[in-house]
Amino acid sequence: MLQKCARDWQLQLSVEKCNVMHIGPCQDNYRYYIGHIEIESKAQCKVLGIVVANDLSPLQHINEMTTKAHRRANSILSLFHIEG
Repeated sequence: MLQKCARDWQLQLSVEKCNVMHIGPCQDNYRYYIGHIEIESKAQCKVLGIVVANDLSPLQHINEMTTKAHRRANSILSLFHIEG
């Protein structure tokens, strides 16, 4: 259905960027395909810059944002490094 919709709207579908994520404790072992290509199943995905985990825990997203902010803060502070 997804492939037909993309074709009808003349859109290019990037199958290699598609993922399946099962949310919640019931982990289905179904395999999903677009055309003849199997879609990779993942425990977490990044959607619009937000990391979404299959247990809906925000921990991975918070860790990534904290690490990124720490790196930026260190870069800014290094500009003001005074030797003494």
